[in-house]
Amino acid sequence: MKLPLVLYGAGSTAKAEMEFVRKNGMNPVCFCDADIEKQGTQYLGLPIKSFLQVQEEYNDFIIYVTPLQQTRNEIFLFLLNQGFKRSRILNSDVPSFYSGCPLLESDLAIDSFKLFWCCQMNCKIKQAPVSEYGTFGEDDCGVVDAISRWVKMRDDLIRSIRNDESSECSGCCRITKLAEQPEKKYLRNIHFCFEYKCQLACIYCSCRKNISEDKERFMRMFDYKRFVEILEGLDMLNKHTLFNIATEEISINPRKDEILDAVEKYKVMINTNAVIFDKRIAKFGERPGNCFSISPDAGTRETYKLIKGLDVFDKVWGNIMKYAKYGATIYIKYIFQHQNSNDANVEGFLQKVLTIKDGTFVIDISSLLNRRSSFTDRELIPIYNLAKQNGLSVYINETYTPEERERVIKAANTYT
Repeated sequence: MKLPLVLYGAGSTAKAEMEFVRKNGMNPVCFCDADIEKQGTQYLGLPIKSFLQVQEEYNDFIIYVTPLQQTRNEIFLFLLNQGFKRSRILNSDVPSFYSGCPLLESDLAIDSFKLFWCCQMNCKIKQAPVSEYGTFGEDDCGVVDAISRWVKMRDDLIRSIRNDESSECSGCCRITKLAEQPEKKYLRNIHFCFEYKCQLACIYCSCRKNISEDKERFMRMFDYKRFVEILEGLDMLNKHTLFNIATEEISINPRKDEILDAVEKYKVMINTNAVIFDKRIAKFGERPGNCFSISPDAGTRETYKLIKGLDVFDKVWGNIMKYAKYGATIYIKYIFQHQNSNDANVEGFLQKVLTIKDGTFVIDISSLLNRRSSFTDRELIPIYNLAKQNGLSVYINETYTPEERERVIKAANTYT
């Protein structure tokens, strides 16, 4: 007797996949989808059910997973963790999985003293070791040796986690199951995190303080082009690598053009406070895959001035509107703290975004790095819900642990 066929994933690729299975003589009985809002509705003439509902109704069944590869792998992993048999998944490309850390395997951050991983940015995530530069050299500031140490450290940590051996990362909440990939894993994100001058004096920012002489010296000597060439020589970059330019305020950095020249052939995220509109920065938005990150952090003029230390609220939003015309996706950041976690600011912030006719916006929810333990879902759910209700994408970023992000999304999806 043939087992019932369930299509997992009622999304944009489902129609083509449904046609494929029907051409091969199979007739699906329903869709399965984790999205609570889709469950109980119909798609392409079939009912959409939760995985639990499918289990209760059909007991024994087979599944064909419809989304593209990255999401598909996540679904494969979910099904296997639920005890679903691999032989009952019709897709022939079910990968093997291993223990690993996505940040460790795909990200690199660099500041004026060290190479590190972005887990260093979150006090709630166990921190992997760093690779410091040592002494400044005449040509490379000691960066070449630091890269070599970083690569070895990275490879050793990946192997230890994979083999369930004790390491500095043991017990970290970021360790999860990753899908085996046949191709080489390139660096996905490289973050330039150098402190530099800024027109603002944000209450949460270390750049309000004077930059040390050592940092000043490093930033004068650091060779951006050479750094990129070293990573290219190690075969760690490809066309999908994204350089996150977080050199504090890039628009007033005297080495702006040198920095942008060094990364021009790659994807780029440019962090700017938007106090100044810069034409060259704006033109990066015309290239597919490039994006901006801008952090107004307030929905009222008074709160912006309080948090940022400068009365330029209207000017900043005007410049955001100008950048949006160049086509890049803009991650519009809201860093929560007690001064801006009220309804007036959250709603005012979203209304400002919605008044901009051009551009694609993603609401980037962040937090203070050493936030209060009481800073919980209560502050995040309203902005998450308001954004989703108005058709805006939401990204809960790496300042929250995976468990915190999952809890917020789950709470928001059931919020009334």
